[in-house]
Amino acid sequence: MGRPSPDLRSRLTFGKSPVRESRTPGPVRGGRGNPVPLPRQALKSGCKVQRSQIRTMDALLPLIGMCTVVAMRLVQMRDDARANPEQIVEESEETIQVLAAAIGKPDKTLRTKRGFLRGVAMLGGFFGRKCDLQPGWLTIARGWYELQTLLRGVEIGRALASRRLTT
Repeated sequence: MGRPSPDLRSRLTFGKSPVRESRTPGPVRGGRGNPVPLPRQALKSGCKVQRSQIRTMDALLPLIGMCTVVAMRLVQMRDDARANPEQIVEESEETIQVLAAAIGKPDKTLRTKRGFLRGVAMLGGFFGRKCDLQPGWLTIARGWYELQTLLRGVEIGRALASRRLTT
């Protein structure tokens, strides 16, 4: 397969955004932490759209659409955890149990939005020390993908175990 056309390559670079974010604290940023990510950052760094092996625009557009939704959901989850840190998280019991086992922490610490988000970020490389600031969206994205992989492994293990019991 040949190289993508120059037109397609220029669209894959997601060009520079004309709106640049200020590095000064403001109401959007909550005073500290990472700025709200630009859509191109979420797609390039978080979802790694450019690393996909898809080379046609018709096949690439659904991938970009799906990754945009995932990236914005993770940013929304981060902002919600910062705004309401002690609120109970709306995740399944199985998800909390798998996360607790993966990071080696008791599941009761992961029941709040802040605790759950920090747990997910720990899967993505966040240390979670007292001196650390809040995790960024890219670390949360890495942890979220890791958690989804672990949950898929639990589903496969459960399917294999039920298959052994029936045979």
